[in-house]
Amino acid sequence: MQKPADVIAEAFRDLRPGGNLYLDVNCFSLPATVRKQLGWIDQLHPHHFSPTQMRSLISSAGFTIKQLEVTKASFEQSGKKFIAN
Repeated sequence: MQKPADVIAEAFRDLRPGGNLYLDVNCFSLPATVRKQLGWIDQLHPHHFSPTQMRSLISSAGFTIKQLEVTKASFEQSGKKFIAN
C-alpha cells in the first residue's frame, strides 16, 4: 500500500452512512527516525505509524473514532483496534 491515507479516505467514501470501519493496526511508540528505519528493514510493511499518526489518518479521512482498544506487545509496539464511523 503506497498511500495509506488514500486507502482510508476511500473506505470513508465507500461506507454507507452510519457504517463502521474496523482497523487492527500495529503502532509503534518509537521516534519517527526509528520508525522510518523499520520500513527499510521490513520491506513488506513500509509504513510504521505512531498511535497519534494513526488517529490523525483516521480523523483526516472524515471518520470519528468511537472506540479504541490498546494491547501491549514487545519492543514498544502495541496493537490498536480502531472502530470509527
